[in-house]
Amino acid sequence: MCMMGYESRLYIVEPTTLRNDLGYAFAPLITYFDMSKIGEMTDLFKPASDLYYFYISGAEAPVQDPYGQPYTEASIIDVINHLREEVLDSNHRRYIPLLAYLESLTVFDGEGREVLGKDYKNWKLLHSGY
Repeated sequence: MCMMGYESRLYIVEPTTLRNDLGYAFAPLITYFDMSKIGEMTDLFKPASDLYYFYISGAEAPVQDPYGQPYTEASIIDVINHLREEVLDSNHRRYIPLLAYLESLTVFDGEGREVLGKDYKNWKLLHSGY
């Protein structure tokens, strides 16, 4: 089990085709969640598929977290499924609003599978923290 420490943040960004001089993809920040810690959910996060930059409070965010580590990325659907199980067994008060927000991005396809709605298919869920 990989236990995450404090200072975990989850960022939802929408990558674009724009790149800065270093080749990082511009990804406007949609929202972020200050999670304090995310416990076993860190196992869902893998190295990000691209190097992204975005703005927080008008300043360009670095492509790595405050601890010098690159952001990691997880499937929004995988995080939703994990949270549905965790919310029942957890007293982590920040899981419920995160789950509610992420669920609002989903629809069911013609085969009854939960997928991201067409307006959100390109959104990425990034993690920073330790």
